Amino acid sequence: MASLRHVQTQGSIILSPEMFERLYLSPPTRAKGELRQMIGNPTPFALAGFIIAFSPLIFSFLGWRHFKGGASATVGAFYFSGGLLPILGAVFELILGNTFSACYFAVYGAWFLGFGANFSPDFGAYLAYSPDPNNPRLGALQPGYLSGQAYWALLMAIFSFYITICCFRTNICLVVNFFCLFLIFTFAAASFWLSIDGKTATTHRMQLAAGYIGFVALIVDLYALLSLLFLTVDFPVQLPVGDLSNVFPTCGSPAARRA
Repeated sequence: MASLRHVQTQGSIILSPEMFERLYLSPPTRAKGELRQMIGNPTPFALAGFIIAFSPLIFSFLGWRHFKGGASATVGAFYFSGGLLPILGAVFELILGNTFSACYFAVYGAWFLGFGANFSPDFGAYLAYSPDPNNPRLGALQPGYLSGQAYWALLMAIFSFYITICCFRTNICLVVNFFCLFLIFTFAAASFWLSIDGKTATTHRMQLAAGYIGFVALIVDLYALLSLLFLTVDFPVQLPVGDLSNVFPTCGSPAARRA
């Protein structure tokens, strides 16, 4: 039975499926060799990097404490916390055989790198759209640029929805987080297109909705990170994350074959 499978790591330590997905934010996988005995768990630092870059973006949507401008003040966090750390985490997750967590860490890490590049004049993301070469920032207000950003957000929304479905094999925290990300990117795409149509008030409401949903995701992510860190140091208190690893059968389980 799937619920009785265990994964051995680090010498004689045996991980149940529930413990595995709590440590790696991914369903249990079989990996050859002894890499899991030699390499530490990359999931906490990858998740922490995502949170550190994600939070100022959400706060800028909400406009708290006069923080606006798409979080351009924290572009360094987008590059290094949101881009570098998750992508490094994805590489190590791949080495450990955790394809699922490697996939979403890599994609969101790449998104943060691209998002940070939008704020960097050297990349010229909005320069090509500016009607005035001496004022490249005007390009960020042009329909062509805004529509491109909307399509990018839409594809990220679709990806986030796919990951949400897959997370029903992991835990409730991940399901809530990625569903919130799906909604955030959906509202972001809508806000770009509404901005093109000149619907400023509706655009602002869309951004606020994305901000409040993102704040929910931020709280869930911080909770999941603390749960991971507690497991990492074998803290006497363990935080539940709503394990779903045994709720939905695997495709090779007897229950799935009967269905």
